[in-house]
Amino acid sequence: MESGRGVHPEVAIKEVAAAIGVLHEADFTMLTDDQLASAVIELVKVTSALEAATTKVVSITDARRAIEDDGAQSMSRWIAWKCHIPHGRAARLARNGRALRHLPEVEDAFAAGDIAGEHVRQLAEACELNEAAFERDTQMLLDHAQTLSYGQFTKSMAHWAFVNATKKAEDAAKKRDATRKVHCSQTFGGRYSLNGILPAVGGTIFANELNRIAKQLFDADVREARDRVGRTPNGSDLRRTAQQRRCDALIEMASRSSARRSGRKPAKPLFTVLLGEDTFRATCELSNGTPVTPGQLAPYITEADIERVLFDGPSRVLDVGVRQRLFTGATRRAVEVRDRTCWHDSCEVPAEECELEHDEPYEVGGLTVQSNGKCGCKFHHRLHHRKTRRKSRRTRRNRPPPG
Repeated sequence: MESGRGVHPEVAIKEVAAAIGVLHEADFTMLTDDQLASAVIELVKVTSALEAATTKVVSITDARRAIEDDGAQSMSRWIAWKCHIPHGRAARLARNGRALRHLPEVEDAFAAGDIAGEHVRQLAEACELNEAAFERDTQMLLDHAQTLSYGQFTKSMAHWAFVNATKKAEDAAKKRDATRKVHCSQTFGGRYSLNGILPAVGGTIFANELNRIAKQLFDADVREARDRVGRTPNGSDLRRTAQQRRCDALIEMASRSSARRSGRKPAKPLFTVLLGEDTFRATCELSNGTPVTPGQLAPYITEADIERVLFDGPSRVLDVGVRQRLFTGATRRAVEVRDRTCWHDSCEVPAEECELEHDEPYEVGGLTVQSNGKCGCKFHHRLHHRKTRRKSRRTRRNRPPPG
């Protein structure tokens, strides 16, 4: 049976279910590597498009109050109950469904599989913050959703929220920081269980120090293993796992704190103020790229290092202002702030944890300047080095003989 607008919905659902059954029976091993990679991308887009259709049906069902007689408290509770899925996933379907009634451009991108449900949630929240600004910037934000990694998109949305809804962004940041908590309790056998949620700035201070000490313990483990096995050790040769080193690093932090000499100054957090980048004229981040509001910075203003970075477009840093103590190597810092993460599109290792490498190798005349530098994590730095080394060898082989 067909309606005036096409296939009847019940028929369409059965056809989709049958197509999924055919898909499960398909022999994907017959595809080439390139075809497999394309299939993954296409199926992820189809998954998003199918979620968009589900979200639309949820929205209509919710608007009609079609499930009221079942006694569920809400649409999301009903979905979680009937479909046996986590309530968080069901709540996203219901919340996105209500939001998409008023966001036709976002709905179209979702239905095309160009964005995912997670993008819809953030875009809907942005619209709630400032509807007029969202209508003005909808296409730009959709472009960000379709071209940036999800982590970069989340950061761009945080910057957009601060620029276009400053007070609401500050209030939201305060609310998030107010949820900070740590539980530390002794368990059976004398061990301790530790878990908690730290605020953005304080958590970054904690994480940076924990990682710094864990790196010291890792270096010590490598030296010990090298002496013991008589060669460059691999991971299985080390006497501690990464989790054990972090545990020992946390204990070491407490030991150093209790033994710290009176009057010794603690480490300072670094805030980076970015000026003139794209449409976000003035934003603030921690050194690792975490967006923060001025209200979150205020309690640390007397004990923090602050640097100013002036952009001329998205790819060139015009000026890196001198900050208080420890700021050496303006060229390196300019590349770190410009790149934010490792150069590889799949990698989001923060720039401050990366190694700086030459785009055009130094060995073949590459200059040590901002335009020729990029941040690479250890894995992708080695990958880049291997590729440039092979390229250099091919160049030498193909070079005509002298004379």
